[in-house]
Amino acid sequence: MNDQLLFETLKLQIRGKTISYTAWRKKEQNKTKNSLEKEIYFLQQSLNVSSCKETQRKFAQKQNELQELREHKMHGIAIRSKANWITRGEKSTKFFFESGEKTLYKQINS
Repeated sequence: MNDQLLFETLKLQIRGKTISYTAWRKKEQNKTKNSLEKEIYFLQQSLNVSSCKETQRKFAQKQNELQELREHKMHGIAIRSKANWITRGEKSTKFFFESGEKTLYKQINS
């Protein structure tokens, strides 16, 4: 077995494991988010009936947990967006090419 074939096989196996892990992790995060949202809803309902200090504390705690989950997700979106921008970037237009050529021409002739 040559080295290139071994390398490609290894990459394929790593990719498969990575995809299955990320799918499992996303499902778990969605379960956690849905569970928190339900708990917050029921705590809100019980706060409407009676304003108990313990219920208020639990409500605030669950809201903070949900907010942390959302911030983590937004952080991931920002990272992917930045990576996408770096790889694809904004394509230069004719205007910028011409202005760059004019500046270069002026510098050479000065």
